[in-house]
Amino acid sequence: MSSQKPLSANLSAMFTGVKDLGVLYFEKARLKTTEKITILLATVAYSAVVMALGLVCLVFVSIGIGHLLATTLAPHLAYLIIAAFYLIIFVLAIVFRRQLFVDPIARFMSRLLVEKPEEIREAERKADEVERKNRNDRIKTKIDEILSREEYALPNNESTDETDNGDENIN
Repeated sequence: MSSQKPLSANLSAMFTGVKDLGVLYFEKARLKTTEKITILLATVAYSAVVMALGLVCLVFVSIGIGHLLATTLAPHLAYLIIAAFYLIIFVLAIVFRRQLFVDPIARFMSRLLVEKPEEIREAERKADEVERKNRNDRIKTKIDEILSREEYALPNNESTDETDNGDENIN
């Protein structure tokens, strides 16, 4: 009987540990989901505000261009030209909808929801550091190259004897 008690106590402790681990994993998943949804909703809200303000500006600019064109053309023709311009933009948006809308949204969602392994993030950080160092080296080389040109060279003081003589006369 005494051998049964430690086994049941071990199983109970193991069950409690697994249960606590499960609760922690669930809590981590819940927090990560909350974070991702917050970022997503903030991005959607920001995009909506920017698009609404952009649309208002676009309407006023269109009216202004219409009035400007109306000074040289018939008013109805001026507004038809603006409408044709927007029709062309609409057709281009439909034709290139994958490149303009689907791909950027898919990239954003995959960056938001799928985390890169630590090895890849570390490799990207190292590559960024190397690129930054190379860029700095190229900039320093270019600056040295520019400063070594004759037009940027400092003038030589060949007449040091004259300056010395002038100093002696002052004393």
